[in-house]
Amino acid sequence: MVRATLLLLLLAAAACTRTDQEANGAAPQRPVTPPADLSALEIKSFAIYDGQRKATQEQEQLLGATKKAMASILFDPFSAHYQKLRAGRNGAICGEVNGKNRMGAYIGFKDFVIPRDRSTAHISEAAGGFTGELYSAFTSAYIASCANQQEVRLYNILTAPTPVATPPVEDDVPAGSDI
Repeated sequence: MVRATLLLLLLAAAACTRTDQEANGAAPQRPVTPPADLSALEIKSFAIYDGQRKATQEQEQLLGATKKAMASILFDPFSAHYQKLRAGRNGAICGEVNGKNRMGAYIGFKDFVIPRDRSTAHISEAAGGFTGELYSAFTSAYIASCANQQEVRLYNILTAPTPVATPPVEDDVPAGSDI
């Protein structure tokens, strides 16, 4: 029990530190392989640690690519806050950004989509995400790269053409007449 506790503490401490190679952007290290004499719980903790390390590296890569793409779009890119970053379809990056306007005030989190080529970013103008601006470039990019199945269904319902009501045909014959 003491051995397992010590091992978990060491893994937690190792997860909080970064090596000089990782900080300088070098290739990630090989996965940690546990020694053969460990228990099943200790081996599972190694696997969890390795998975968390990979997820952290992926998030750092997404954040770096996002900051680079948003630098030319935002008024003050260094003060921007990002949340809900995720990899979208077709190599896109999806998430939310909160940046400053020209008055120096934060505008609130807005959805964004960065396409695979990283040439531009589409930022939502409305607070409600894509439902506030159904026919914008942002919504097209969001539906194509970031939306889940429920959001695609909602978009299809909201943008479906309304059925044209046909006016009733009026007869020249008044009602109740026997002709």
